[in-house]
Amino acid sequence: MKFEKQEDKERQEYVVGLFCNTYKCVPKDLGEFSEIDYLLYKDGKPYFYLEVKGVKNKPMNNTGQVKVAIRKLVALQEKYVKTKIPTVICWSFVDGIAWQRIDELSGVVSWGGRKSRAGSTYDQELMFTMSIKHCKQYEYVENEVS
Repeated sequence: MKFEKQEDKERQEYVVGLFCNTYKCVPKDLGEFSEIDYLLYKDGKPYFYLEVKGVKNKPMNNTGQVKVAIRKLVALQEKYVKTKIPTVICWSFVDGIAWQRIDELSGVVSWGGRKSRAGSTYDQELMFTMSIKHCKQYEYVENEVS
């Protein structure tokens, strides 16, 4: 079951736009049920894969860490190993973004997740946690994202 809302998709598209403007590339949405959100192209060639994780109602400058499910990292790792195309994970906060290449991640693995929801299989699972200091960061300017 997908729990993503329209506002999540809009924020994700905004973040992809930031990457494309910064790195002068063009996005290809890999589809709603793809394990990775986007493949970005530069000069007509694959440039990097991008996975965007929403961090709802949380300011970037008020958190010390970022988290992602291990199963998501495994999917990103498989894509990177098979294609040799750089793969980036990005956390989208209400006031900015933090990102890092998956081959540069360093952190801790533990059991965790979120409060269980009806219809969800993976609310509790192995999670990867990393200090946000190990990420590249971009803070939105005032009123940049609603």
